[in-house]
Amino acid sequence: MKRRNIIVFSVIIGLATLMVVILQWRYSHERLIYSKQDTVCFEKDILPVFLNNCSVAGCHDQQTGSGGYIFTDYNSIMKGIIPFKAEGSIVYKSIIGEGASFMPPGQELLENEKILIRKWIGQGANKTICLTNIANP
Repeated sequence: MKRRNIIVFSVIIGLATLMVVILQWRYSHERLIYSKQDTVCFEKDILPVFLNNCSVAGCHDQQTGSGGYIFTDYNSIMKGIIPFKAEGSIVYKSIIGEGASFMPPGQELLENEKILIRKWIGQGANKTICLTNIANP
C-alpha cells in the first residue's frame, strides 16, 4: 500500500511538473510569435474599435462607465487588460464570450477586430502610435 501511494504521488508530481513546463513554453512561444508579427498600433487599430463599439452612450463611456469600465483612452482600457495574456484579460474574455457577460451586447465585434485585439494584447498591449505612409501622387 505504501509503495502504491509513492507511485501515485510520483505520477501526480510528474504530471504537475509537465503542466508547468508546457504552460511556460506556451507563454514564451506565444510572446515570440506575437513579437515577430507586424506591430498592432493602439491609436490606429485598437482605440477605434473600442470607441466605435464600447464607449458609446450608456455603455463604457465617461458618463456611464458600465461595470466600472471606461473605454475612451489607453489607461482606462488597460484596467481590463493583462499584457501578453489575452486569455487572462477580462476585456478580451468578454469580447469572445468567455467572460461574465458577452460584449458588446447585441452585436459582437467582427472577427478581424477580435484578432487585432488578441494580437495587440499578445504583443504587450502597448500604447503604440503608428504613422501611415502617405504616397505622393
